[in-house]
Amino acid sequence: VCSSDLSNPSMIKNELRVLQLNCRKSPDVTETLLNHPDTAEFDILLIQEPTINFYAQTARHRDWTPYKPTRKHEDSEARVQFRSTIYTHRRIDPSRCRQVHCPSSDVTAILLKTLHAPTLIFSLYIPCVTGTQSDSEEADKRLKAIRSTIENTIVELDREINILIGGDFNRHHPLWGGPGMVSTAHGEADEIIQFMTHFGLDNHIPRGTPTWIG
Repeated sequence: VCSSDLSNPSMIKNELRVLQLNCRKSPDVTETLLNHPDTAEFDILLIQEPTINFYAQTARHRDWTPYKPTRKHEDSEARVQFRSTIYTHRRIDPSRCRQVHCPSSDVTAILLKTLHAPTLIFSLYIPCVTGTQSDSEEADKRLKAIRSTIENTIVELDREINILIGGDFNRHHPLWGGPGMVSTAHGEADEIIQFMTHFGLDNHIPRGTPTWIG
């Protein structure tokens, strides 16, 4: 998870609790997450690879409002139409939150009214590394979509905003990789690091934390 400066708790009424998880398309994982009592402590869930039903809808729950990408998959016949969702807990006043368009079927975005400045929140999925030139293109394509959404939102609101991005980046880097990260993974996340630098985003995962456990 990376964000602009959200360290001041007075920026949000109390504090904003966010959970990010890749559900690996599992109905059991998704349903357990939404129903588990500990999950109710969070305000926002940033989910990647959610379970999707025949009607291209993700799981529903009375306590959670789901958002899916506004951009449809380029292939209308694709088996997986989107790979990210956002859930907001019912304690968040609907008048404080609205969906924002992002031109990628793997990115979901919402705008949350917070005390000092609105917060633009993204759930992002980037496909796994394949060892080909397309790896860089896949990451760059999704980051460009997020960038355009950020820039359009700033123009629309005519003010500064906070940015929070959580997702499955499927890229390794010493900034967040665990001790088992192989040296061949260096350079995988160059586009992400450049993107973070451009928008002044901070990494919220402590250095050396494993982001995947097999």
